Amino acid sequence: MFLFRLGVFLLLIGVVLIGLFVVSGAANMPDYRLLAAGGVVAAGGGLLLRGNRPPPLPPSNRFRVLRRKQKRQKQEEE
Repeated sequence: MFLFRLGVFLLLIGVVLIGLFVVSGAANMPDYRLLAAGGVVAAGGGLLLRGNRPPPLPPSNRFRVLRRKQKRQKQEEE
């Protein structure tokens, strides 16, 4: 789970760095180090995300009473 969260963090940092590159380009002073660093950091975060997915959550019993009522109504209609 830690590696997944680290991947999310790195991906966000990479996107911010690429955004800073775009802003620096709009100011006619492009800093290509931001683009390179953002691409590397975002790619590393993406790899961590891809390889360390958390297990799926169990089904929720949040609306179990409503589901039972719906099943009973469907059975009564048949």
